[in-house]
Amino acid sequence: MSLGIAGNYVLRLSFGQTTIPLVISGLDEITVIQDMERFLPSLSIRMADPSGVFTHVQPFDKEMSRVSLEFGSATGDLVTNTFPFIIYRRFPEAVNLTSSMYEAGGLLNIPNLFNPTPSRATRGLVSDIIASIAMDELLVDGVDISPALQVDKVVLQPSWSNADLFRYLKKTLGDELGYAYKPFIYVKDSKITFNFRSLEDMTQSNPLYNFIVNDEPFNDYIPVMDYKIIDNYNVLGVEGIKIQEYGYFDYENSQFVIKQDTYQDFFSLSDYLMVDVDDSGNSQTIFDTGRANDFSPNFVGRVRSEYYTRLNNLTKIWITTWGLPNIIPGNVVKLLFAQGVVAGSLATYQYSGYWMVQRVVHTFGKTYLTKLLLTRAGVDTDQSTSLVKAIRSTH
Repeated sequence: MSLGIAGNYVLRLSFGQTTIPLVISGLDEITVIQDMERFLPSLSIRMADPSGVFTHVQPFDKEMSRVSLEFGSATGDLVTNTFPFIIYRRFPEAVNLTSSMYEAGGLLNIPNLFNPTPSRATRGLVSDIIASIAMDELLVDGVDISPALQVDKVVLQPSWSNADLFRYLKKTLGDELGYAYKPFIYVKDSKITFNFRSLEDMTQSNPLYNFIVNDEPFNDYIPVMDYKIIDNYNVLGVEGIKIQEYGYFDYENSQFVIKQDTYQDFFSLSDYLMVDVDDSGNSQTIFDTGRANDFSPNFVGRVRSEYYTRLNNLTKIWITTWGLPNIIPGNVVKLLFAQGVVAGSLATYQYSGYWMVQRVVHTFGKTYLTKLLLTRAGVDTDQSTSLVKAIRSTH
């Protein structure tokens, strides 16, 4: 059974083989979250259960723990997306004798991700090893892996779960060409895809969505009804953001090496970084680079994974827009402020320009809305500024 509300969206919720008839007055919350810093999309459900069917009658066994959620926006041509979740926690709540709420939370149903596996060593292209695990063990529909990982290496997995292996590779992989890899699984067009792309790859993608801060759409720009800006300049700048110092032991030459990396090779979505020209060149030195690293002997990839991720998080903005069932983390989008369009000077509005999607939050109630957490390293402006100019940027 599908539920259409105010012409805004359609929704189908199934527990096991049973499709649940949803009523708008009893639907308190259904939220789906996808995030590039989390392995799996998550689900939160909160709805009325006055008859106690879910709380006391229906046994929540293995079959009923499998939840299928299909939803789509009806603002234009109907576009849908389907998520197969598995419920991990339930919170039945008795409000009074005649009314109760059923609440549950789950993750995308992906096998063999968190359970331990036997120790193994695999030799081959790193991209092929990752793809093999994703396709054969996690049973995803496809993979999206950076070409920079087409290098021949030995990958060890010492009784780790696959999640532990991916965390290790995320932290360890990298060189001057590829760094800050983001392993996560997303669902788009009802297809489950394992992503292992670098921040550099994702940042240089073409924008897939255009947004305008306005009540109404404008040409091919989707309206943004609400926004909230978060500048992390002083928070992340405490550790030193203008440069990154790091140290490691060079076993080949038997000496301890102290080096520095700077923002100059960082590919930015903005013209300026949220870093002042006269900021101190001091930084907290990274010493936990490890004893040896066959993936990156000079450890620059490992350092850049941490340093460039912090740079990319200097500025964030939450926006609320129409329901977009197939937007995913890692997408690059373009954001405009309507005042800039009228004034004819878009760069005057410093938060206009290109952004990367870090988190996608789908919420269903009286309407279907999508909230996006967008992130980048700084601002665009045509005013005089003491901020450092991005050496490599989209402009």
